[in-house]
Amino acid sequence: MSVITQLGVGIAGGIGWGLLGYLRALNDKEGWDSKKFAKALVLGAVIGGIGGFYGYADPDTAMNFVKDAGIYAGLTALVDKVITWVYTIKTK
Repeated sequence: MSVITQLGVGIAGGIGWGLLGYLRALNDKEGWDSKKFAKALVLGAVIGGIGGFYGYADPDTAMNFVKDAGIYAGLTALVDKVITWVYTIKTK
């Protein structure tokens, strides 16, 4: 599977993580942060690109696309939280 296709799957995963952030922001005092959404898209694209480069997934059907996007959304969430955690520690 091509890296470009995997980038698209990764971006879809980033959109999934970003939408969860949007839903969480509806009840949060912070509100919507477009920079966080953009970060989720970039992280998703990077994770998807890495997956495509190493031949991880094969989204040749809609079901595989949804499954792979869900996996990338989870990885995007994990990387996002680790980056936030490290940044918080470094800025204290």
